[in-house]
Amino acid sequence: MTISDVDTFESAVPQAPHSRTRLAFFLFGLAILHGLVLNLMPVMFTTMGATFHVDKAHQALLKSYFFGGSAVVTLVAGYLTQYLGARCMTILLGAVTGTGAVLFGLASTYSLVLMAACLLGVGVSPLVTIYAAVIAARFSDMHQRMYMWVYAFLAASVTVATTGLGKLLDVLPSYHIIFIVLGLFIWFWVTLLLDFCWRDLDQLTKSAADQRPSDTGSMAWRERIAAMGRFLTSGIFTRGALYLMCLLMLLDYLCVSTMYSWVPSFFEQLYAGAEGGRSVLGGAALSASAAGHCVGRIIMGSFPRGKIPDRLLLAGCYSGGVICFGLIVLLRPLYAVSLGLMFLEGVFISAQAPAMSSLAVAKFGQRAPAVIPIYEAFGMLAAVFGPPLIGYLADRVGELGTVLWLVPAAGLTLAAVAAAWELCDRKSGAADPSAYPKLD
Repeated sequence: MTISDVDTFESAVPQAPHSRTRLAFFLFGLAILHGLVLNLMPVMFTTMGATFHVDKAHQALLKSYFFGGSAVVTLVAGYLTQYLGARCMTILLGAVTGTGAVLFGLASTYSLVLMAACLLGVGVSPLVTIYAAVIAARFSDMHQRMYMWVYAFLAASVTVATTGLGKLLDVLPSYHIIFIVLGLFIWFWVTLLLDFCWRDLDQLTKSAADQRPSDTGSMAWRERIAAMGRFLTSGIFTRGALYLMCLLMLLDYLCVSTMYSWVPSFFEQLYAGAEGGRSVLGGAALSASAAGHCVGRIIMGSFPRGKIPDRLLLAGCYSGGVICFGLIVLLRPLYAVSLGLMFLEGVFISAQAPAMSSLAVAKFGQRAPAVIPIYEAFGMLAAVFGPPLIGYLADRVGELGTVLWLVPAAGLTLAAVAAAWELCDRKSGAADPSAYPKLD
């Protein structure tokens, strides 16, 4: 299925002059905020282990708590975004993210650190629902390219954040001040974005309100709940595409969350030598990958609309990414070569998030804000259990690289499932846009 084969989903709200320009800047600003927080936890593994004297399995709990909070709240956030609108959700998520960062900086026990990591996940991961709400309503005619650009800004932010954190951890005597300042910046940044795009987001909020059931005033409370449930779930759980997306996302998080959780420690183990672990090595590895994500998405976002089938794009690029990482685990080359392979890994895997989100908009249209968090939350189950499992096995085996082969295995399985789904649809004729049921 190509994007050009899919009917354009038009917003029910008339577009105000220049609103798409302002909303594009709003999306890019949210993506920058998203990237500042997304991959900070793995860079903290070594520091947290030294500060609180915990083993690898407990270090990985930082990532588990981050994605555990993400999974629970993201599932609900899709419905809340659809019901309340993007503006209200931006306020809520920005407040929670900033609070989580400040708590991380103030935490004096590992239990509080884990709680802060959970709050960061609760606040930042559901931002994907806001991307979906804005893009489905205002950028439906170019959703694949728009997702590429939004995630390019996210990747650029990750590059700066992970490199900067790694260097600051090696320079500053304490990590506390870093996260306190980060929390204050998050509150300021969200306020600035909302002030810039307040009226345009209000239009999207009204659009969500207009779609709610309008005859609930005379209903009993049980009937109101039932009517709202039908409104929120209609056209979602009867579609087989949702369950295939859940499977793809489960494999994706098993692969990517495991890789990005342990790449910093793996690089520190391989290249720090007699000096011991240095946070800058791990931060540089994640930064090289994030820089590749940024470059890859800029390249793919510049392609003409409708030229790349989402699922084949996902399968081909994912295969290239995990093969690059597999070469690092297998060959363990010079540090500069490994950084180059991490950059190429990022270039390839950069298609993952935009391709999945674009596929959701193509399949579900205005229902995408509710669909995306469902498969995201399902996939986060793998992110909760994957990294600690690798840490547990590494503690038992004594060598991290030996158990990192789970990453290429999961990635190649995902590529096979995505390609098979595309080919089966083409063979059965389901790739024809007339085969997709129209959404009310």
